[in-house]
Amino acid sequence: MKCLLKARACLFQNSQRFHTRMNEERKEGLTLLFENTIRKHFELDPNPSNNASRQVKGFCFSRVTPTPLDNPRIGALSSSALKLIGLDAKDITVSEESKKRFAEYMCGNSLMPGSEPFSHNYCGHQFGYFAGQLGDGRAISIGDVLHEGRRWEVQLKGAGKTPYSRKADGRAVLRSSIREFLCSEAMHYLSKHLFILKH
Repeated sequence: MKCLLKARACLFQNSQRFHTRMNEERKEGLTLLFENTIRKHFELDPNPSNNASRQVKGFCFSRVTPTPLDNPRIGALSSSALKLIGLDAKDITVSEESKKRFAEYMCGNSLMPGSEPFSHNYCGHQFGYFAGQLGDGRAISIGDVLHEGRRWEVQLKGAGKTPYSRKADGRAVLRSSIREFLCSEAMHYLSKHLFILKH
């Protein structure tokens, strides 16, 4: 009985520490409130091979672990995209420590409290032929966030191998990542000024 009580006390203390840390980081504006909708509605492939490339049968999603990256740094932030998920760029850039911590989160070196990373299994056609299993080969979703009545999936691109990486390493080339970032920013701001002319 004493052993059980000690174990419960230890669990309670660890839970308190976790929630204290989570509340501190929420006050600092560096974490998200994840809903983890996928886990609630689908059974996830447990991924026993630890991200090794393989055929995944019977599952739409696989649990994954991002691959650590040496010395990550923030290259650019989109304040408008951060606002969509309830974050403020000022909270992230307020100090070197907050920038470093956010970079660790966004490359997958550390997981935000409540995050349960997964990759999506899908199939389709490539180059005119049915290609079979494709899936997220270098995209890892860290969860979905409900903010101001809208749901957003937060995804890391290039955070390492998944079961769907095939022969690739799951990383993203900086050149194409910058291009995608600039295009998404352009599309966001252009959409505010586009209109349709009707005859």
